[in-house]
Amino acid sequence: QPVPVHGRGPLVQCGCQHRAQATFVEGAGEDCPARVRILQRRLQELAELAKTISEENARGEHFDPPLDHNEIAFYDALANDPSALQEMTDDALAEIARELVKVLRNDARIDWTKREDVQAKLRAQVRRLLRWYKYPPDKQPAAIKLVIEQMEQLAPEMTTA
Repeated sequence: QPVPVHGRGPLVQCGCQHRAQATFVEGAGEDCPARVRILQRRLQELAELAKTISEENARGEHFDPPLDHNEIAFYDALANDPSALQEMTDDALAEIARELVKVLRNDARIDWTKREDVQAKLRAQVRRLLRWYKYPPDKQPAAIKLVIEQMEQLAPEMTTA
């Protein structure tokens, strides 16, 4: 007979004393060893995903001060070009990323993606920052485009009215 566990629904019990939650395991009608293998594979996938997420969250830790996830997004946009990575240090790219987050927090508004004047101001600020930190001039147009795309992705959580 089905046994409820912590409000998650009934468990399926098979003849060989193993139990697996029917809503989680595919093929609930298969024989028990097959269900156990499926469950083990799913748990392994979840463990690998948790490890990947943990590694991704720790990426900014080696910078001083550490980069948060927003700053890492801008760092990745700036470091997208291998020649820019060769010409600039990681610390310089990290500092530009910190400045870009400040620009977004201070100057972007809720409707900035619809207002050309605000977009132009942000592009000009990004351009000035890249020049200030001596980002390779031939790589600036592509970097500006990627940075603006990152701003569009991050803006909903960071903008104010």
